[in-house]
Amino acid sequence: MKYKLLSDYYNGWPKSGEYVSDLKIVKKRVIDYLKNFTKKNAVAIFDLDDTVFYTDPLKIHKVEALSEKYHRLVYPANKEIVDIVNYCNEVGIKIIFITARPPSSEEASIFNIKLLGMKYYKLYHNPEYPDSKFKIKLKQDIAKKYSVILSMGDNWNDLKGLKKCLCIKLPSPDKPDIYFSYDNEKYHKLE
Repeated sequence: MKYKLLSDYYNGWPKSGEYVSDLKIVKKRVIDYLKNFTKKNAVAIFDLDDTVFYTDPLKIHKVEALSEKYHRLVYPANKEIVDIVNYCNEVGIKIIFITARPPSSEEASIFNIKLLGMKYYKLYHNPEYPDSKFKIKLKQDIAKKYSVILSMGDNWNDLKGLKKCLCIKLPSPDKPDIYFSYDNEKYHKLE
């Protein structure tokens, strides 16, 4: 670990700090990767919380002000990841969001996605809440219909079940490191 306290890693969000620097590296690498694809039937899968949304996992930035403002669960953008979503939309890669949130939060999820200006093809909520393992089977089913070229999330279940695509494990408080894989077998830590 490059920092003494985990709070040091997230400190400075959204403008600076180690976490933001890491996300900028991810953004550059992913966009460079996506430029090499034929976009026909291509899909990119993203988690919501602590992927495209920043939920302030250590409660050091007080991001709950948006939820208070809109009287529903709303989080600010993780700008670098939202930029990747927007890039996908620009070049014709379909966006699918899969969240571990329960179906009862669908309205809040849709509101938050639209608030951040993101467009998407499909949005799935967790019918097995709080168990997020449903994501694995769902991604395998999606891969039978579409060419999944990217999957990103802060939880390992956001990545499992896919082959032959770029999978990125983003930081989380229990594992504040970033991992890349192109086969979902060998993961490489972002250095």
